[in-house]
Amino acid sequence: MKHALKVPVMAAIVVVLCSGVALGKAGQDANPKLTPQVAIAKMKATWDSINTYAGTVTVHEAKGNSIQDRVYLVRFEKPTQTRVDIVGGDGRGSVALWNGGDRVRGHQGGFLSFIKLNVDLHSKFSTDLRGSTIDQANFGALLAHLKSLNPKVEHVTTVHGKVVLEIETDPPAPNTDVTKEIYVLAPNWLPLEFYEYAGDKVVKHVVNSDLKLNGDIPASTWRL
Repeated sequence: MKHALKVPVMAAIVVVLCSGVALGKAGQDANPKLTPQVAIAKMKATWDSINTYAGTVTVHEAKGNSIQDRVYLVRFEKPTQTRVDIVGGDGRGSVALWNGGDRVRGHQGGFLSFIKLNVDLHSKFSTDLRGSTIDQANFGALLAHLKSLNPKVEHVTTVHGKVVLEIETDPPAPNTDVTKEIYVLAPNWLPLEFYEYAGDKVVKHVVNSDLKLNGDIPASTWRL
């Protein structure tokens, strides 16, 4: 099934854990001085220092019997300027632009790329397989999500030297089947990678690469 202009839940995330690391198993160490609130506060400090960023986001998603694999180029400038290009996988060549509000501009890939679209934020043309929207595709949206959670469902540890933030939401929140979220944090406290689980099944896995912080983004980026 193909849908144009779909974007990842959150923008994101860089570098994969070394192969063979089993989260929550071998190599896991408690850090009594590090709490989820401290980790989130450090993430906020980094986010506050960022005005622009760009990166490649590789996303695997599952919903029911459907699977979607995509590679996105995400560019963001505060407060809300966002561009997402699908550069690999389903919908390759599609572009979505958002700058606040409830409308998304863009075009599909392939021979329909000449048709410019202006659609609702929640349109099937502007959401991904699991219903995520472009306004969720930045670190600030992720930070707001983490800060909104009850601290009692958040846990932090280290796995092979990497800080891992785990969130248990079982039973899941309304309108979602996600029961666990796992975030692997970089030394600068931004997420490197994250997983969403429904029960014991991974329903979303996001990895970001080539992240560039506070670089110049040409004004032409925000035009179709």
